[in-house]
Amino acid sequence: MTTQKTTQRQTTLEVPDLPNTANTWTKAQRGAYTELTSTSASIAVDLALSNNFNHTLTEDTTLVAPSNVVSGQSGVIHFTQHASAAKTLAFASFWEFGVSDDFTMTTTLGGTAVMTYIVDPAGTSATCSWMNKS
Repeated sequence: MTTQKTTQRQTTLEVPDLPNTANTWTKAQRGAYTELTSTSASIAVDLALSNNFNHTLTEDTTLVAPSNVVSGQSGVIHFTQHASAAKTLAFASFWEFGVSDDFTMTTTLGGTAVMTYIVDPAGTSATCSWMNKS
């Protein structure tokens, strides 16, 4: 009969407080959507809260320049048109679209659109693309 001896090691790993710091990732990350609201015809975006956002239009409104802008941040904003009366969506100059891009919100009731963005190296604007899904 053979007897084996097993030795266990316990390792302590110190992990920094990652949720409260800005990080550069080398592997894929997944982020939840953060709901945006419209107040006084303006949608405020705090880029420190998420990379991905969603908003259902409830009034004619403008997506204003975001707060807590960091160069290189990218993500999407998913918009849903009002269910019973189409609303308009305008953009502050921070959000820059290509010359030929049609970034007009769909007027289909309950229709959706997705805007992708990446903040430029200077952190003064975001290059965006737009797609109406319905």
